Amino acid sequence: MKRILTVLLLALMCLSGLAASPLLQVGGYVAYNSNVLTIDEDEDLSMKSFTIGPELRLNLFFLQLDVPATIGFTTDGNFTAGLLPSLNINGSVTDKISIAIGMGLQAEVTKKGDGWYINGMDVDTFSKGIMGMTPFYRLGLTLEFDTISVGVSVSSQSKGSLESLDLTPDLDQLKGSVSVLFNFF
Repeated sequence: MKRILTVLLLALMCLSGLAASPLLQVGGYVAYNSNVLTIDEDEDLSMKSFTIGPELRLNLFFLQLDVPATIGFTTDGNFTAGLLPSLNINGSVTDKISIAIGMGLQAEVTKKGDGWYINGMDVDTFSKGIMGMTPFYRLGLTLEFDTISVGVSVSSQSKGSLESLDLTPDLDQLKGSVSVLFNFF
């Protein structure tokens, strides 16, 4: 009897997760570049204080793949693209509110002169660039409307990379972001 109840409970969780969020969400996001815990009222907020980019979310049952990206130029004028994919557990609080918590890897691709770099390492040493990726943690709250969703999330980098395996959250790197997404399916 306990097994049957456990299976039914898991099936209900999966179905509620599928109903909570649209299968595909596409839109944009804006992230604050400094620690959200140390916002100063006198701080001069300009476009340099924020990162803007597209975001894609794929929701399947209670799992969510969230892939925000950034595209821009560094202060030196070098092209840079960032990718912040995370795999989250997504659950609905109500039929319009969902909470996601998960973990991902931060990757940055930069072009300096004639060379391309992944996480600051030359493309020729690709494996070192992958091992230099920084894991991060993400907590998000999303309001689901019929065709549009609005999400707020907080992410924290770990103190180390994949190579060092130091997964301790670095609360000095706590970043906040806002997403506006169009819902499909």
